[in-house]
Amino acid sequence: MMSHNRILVVEDEDNVRDVLAEFLSYRGYLVETAANGLKALPKLGEFAPDLLLTDLQMPGLDGFGLIRRAHEQDPDRAIVVMSALARSELTDAQVNAYTAGYVTKPIDPDELIAVIERAIAASAHGQPS
Repeated sequence: MMSHNRILVVEDEDNVRDVLAEFLSYRGYLVETAANGLKALPKLGEFAPDLLLTDLQMPGLDGFGLIRRAHEQDPDRAIVVMSALARSELTDAQVNAYTAGYVTKPIDPDELIAVIERAIAASAHGQPS
């Protein structure tokens, strides 16, 4: 199944970022990566991803700041968070309001694809993320 949807993967751990990019590319997504929020910001405009897949805890501009900036730039862009924290531990109301999905690390590949597909479908149909 070739989707051609664009995903920007933002993760500070090189090996995790590379594995995610390879896995998502294999699944038919067009993938760009960034090591942190600051490096991701220009790619939000240049690459124009359909979905932002971001870690929360990163040096520089962390995932919380990146999510806010990405939402300001395009409120309809799907955003999925990946974190070692359980979603119930996430107390940032804006991040919870702006994200369409959440995946706990270590990441289950089947769960990741299901969350991404739901988030992109909801975004494409204009449903709030």
